[in-house]
Amino acid sequence: MRESKYKIQYSIAFVALLIIGVGIFFFSQSSITAPDETHIVTVTIPDGLRKEQTARMLADALDWSKDEEWKFVVEDTARDILHVEGVFPSGTYQISTASSTYEVASMFLDRSNERYRDLGSGLSPEEWYETLKVAAIAEREASTSTEMESIARDIWQNRYSYLQSDATVQYVKDTMQMYANEACDNGNTTSGMVEYHEYVGNSDGAERTVCIHWRLAYIGADQDFDWWQPITEADKELRHGYNTYLYKGLPQHPIATPSENAITTTLNSRN
Repeated sequence: MRESKYKIQYSIAFVALLIIGVGIFFFSQSSITAPDETHIVTVTIPDGLRKEQTARMLADALDWSKDEEWKFVVEDTARDILHVEGVFPSGTYQISTASSTYEVASMFLDRSNERYRDLGSGLSPEEWYETLKVAAIAEREASTSTEMESIARDIWQNRYSYLQSDATVQYVKDTMQMYANEACDNGNTTSGMVEYHEYVGNSDGAERTVCIHWRLAYIGADQDFDWWQPITEADKELRHGYNTYLYKGLPQHPIATPSENAITTTLNSRN
């Protein structure tokens, strides 16, 4: 009886050890193969950035690939004519690392719509977007609030003339380093169309030149790209629709996302 009792105890101990061992094995395997833990990242976006700068900051914070950054710039933030630039407000955002680039873009657009409701009461979407254009230029040009008010008033009064804004040329200069940069020779440069060399893909490696909107030819800035550098006299001759030395009126889109202060100042200066 004693021997039988010991056999039962040994059997129970063996089974228990076996169960524990199997559990440890599967736990270790799940630890190895489990996906990265999702967490919330705090991202603070400063005032007065163009959306490519915002995209670079988001890519760094959320560990986006180049393809994800490209998608954010070219697709997710270019859904319609009034949501291409100037509508990605500054501020602190809490963003899940599981969010898609489209969801992140939507977060910015939602906050931009809130800003429109809060500050743009009585303005049509087109009037609001025109306000963003003026505010973005005034903010980039001014060094004080008083100066910004003066510049905004001057832009409103002359918005159908040559504005001759250095800030718009800075925007052009940076853009032409991040996108295909040869203007199409079709007399329609203000549309923002550019030449793009596209490989046909046949056996001789031939290519053809097509004319597309410059945003679809996005290349991307280097990690240490130095934005908004001072311009030269030669830069004022750059052929691009945003160059207000060469083309009359406001640009097609804002050159950056203006701050609330810039928007309020611009609205107060509106005739």
